Amino acid sequence: MYDSPWWFDTTYFWRDYPVTDYTKSFKYYYLVQFAYWLQQIFVLQIEAPRKDYKELVMHHINTLLLISLSYCCNFTRVGNAVFVCMDLPDTILALAKALNYCLPGIVCNTTFGIMVVSWLYTRVYLFGCIILSTLTEPDLYVPQFVLHPPSGNWFPYFVKYIIAGLMIGLYFLILFWTLMIFKVIYRILTEPEAKDVRSDD
Repeated sequence: MYDSPWWFDTTYFWRDYPVTDYTKSFKYYYLVQFAYWLQQIFVLQIEAPRKDYKELVMHHINTLLLISLSYCCNFTRVGNAVFVCMDLPDTILALAKALNYCLPGIVCNTTFGIMVVSWLYTRVYLFGCIILSTLTEPDLYVPQFVLHPPSGNWFPYFVKYIIAGLMIGLYFLILFWTLMIFKVIYRILTEPEAKDVRSDD
């Protein structure tokens, strides 16, 4: 994606719609994302429940709907940008959690700090920009809002609002978790042994 025109210009999400010529690796990446989030629903049933169990279920269902719709409706440029926004802080968060067990203290807290910065930039700011693009830019760049599957057009006007609505729902969940992150930061600064506020008590 880094060498794509939509890397820094969201208007390219919508220019030349529908885009149907994907590379194999792009297609595999999309389908692997779908498979990952599908299996995460099953993982939730096996794991010890967290305080945010309901929010996680809503997140996973919302994510699966967004991946499915964006893939079927040829909104994969937008979907790919969302994957990047979500995957970067997830990777750093997983590292911070692992470090919490083997290297607690300054190394773990520094990694957590890097995750917070990446979370705020990618999930709160950039994802917000993507939602804004979804609400405003198709009107400027998509020549016709039609449902015509033979030509790859799966974009009647109401679909924009379905996709945007799901993205806004996901954004509210992100804001909920952002609040939890700030609670962890507060505990790190005020308590000698802070822990994940989602942990089951």
